[in-house]
This record gives sequence, C-alpha cells and structure tokens, in this order.
Amino acid sequence: MADCSDRAARVVAKQLDRNEVDAAAAKLAECWMAYTSRVDATTAGAAAGNVEQPRFSRFAHKVKEFERRGTGADLTLQYNRSQRSVYIDSFEIR
Repeated sequence: MADCSDRAARVVAKQLDRNEVDAAAAKLAECWMAYTSRVDATTAGAAAGNVEQPRFSRFAHKVKEFERRGTGADLTLQYNRSQRSVYIDSFEIR
C-alpha cells in the first residue's frame, strides 16, 4: 500500500517548495490511485474514485497545510459535489 502518511505529506510539500514537480506529482498520483480506485459494491451508486476518498483527501490537505504557498510549485485541489458529499475530483500542480 502507498505511504500517504503525514510524514509523506511533508516530503511532498518540500518537493513542491523546491520545484521537484515530477517527484511530487508521482507521490500524489500514487496516493490518489491507492485511495480512490476501489469500488464498493455494497454502497448504492458508488463510483470508482469516491469510496476511499477521505484518505486521499486527508493526505492532500496535509500537503497543502505543510507547503509554503508562493514558494516553488503549489498544489491546487478541484472539488466536485454529489448528492451526499463534496470530494476532491482532481488536483493540479502550478
């Protein structure tokens, strides 16, 4: 399983601040795939990309918390809304 811990979030934040975009993007993508690609057949209307979303969301928000905005590259999260929740739909590194 991917390491998407607080420690890993700090590493990604530092990579962003140092403009190490490829390394940061790879780790974000690894956690995105590890925590958003499962389908829970017992959940009515469950879609791939939303079942394990809270775990990725926590990781992504930690990265944003640890990074220094305006220094190096910055992480931007795009959200979407379903009938029951708001979730991260995608992310962008600028």
